[in-house]
Amino acid sequence: NNHTIWGLYIKDEKERSTVYGLFGYVGSKGYHIEAPECFVQNVNIKDSYIDCSGGRHWIGGICARLGNESLLSNCSFDGLIIAKNSYNIGGICGYSDGIVENCYNKGLLKISWDNITGTNSFYPTPYTVSGITSFFGGTTDAYPFAISNCYNEGNIDVEINGATIQPFFPHRWSKF
Repeated sequence: NNHTIWGLYIKDEKERSTVYGLFGYVGSKGYHIEAPECFVQNVNIKDSYIDCSGGRHWIGGICARLGNESLLSNCSFDGLIIAKNSYNIGGICGYSDGIVENCYNKGLLKISWDNITGTNSFYPTPYTVSGITSFFGGTTDAYPFAISNCYNEGNIDVEINGATIQPFFPHRWSKF
């Protein structure tokens, strides 16, 4: 609570399924651990570097996976995230089943995907990226998810099969 972390450095160039961020899983009830109602609040990451160029990762500046009944609040990321052939990449959170509120990203996300020809059986749209959180899913009325009062001021550079593309939503002023 109320912490700033300077110079977080994560680098993994191996291709394997895993999660990356300051926290991997936060409150992942029903997945690998039973830890409902986890809260991460007032955490800021600055001048940091996350390089997961090996692929097959979930990546977020604060957490890779936010579980049911969990909260990220008043958090920020300002650094560089590099990802290649990874699934869910977010400046704040890669994949969320919880609540993300009052967070912002000022970091640069440099994302590249090779050999994209369709989807796989696990995700209907496996390759997603966002300045805040790239994917919401798997929740019910019993476990609400939400994103509120968050914004992205960072750039998102995307390359698919060698071609640079412009993200669907303007990446410099996204606000939810």
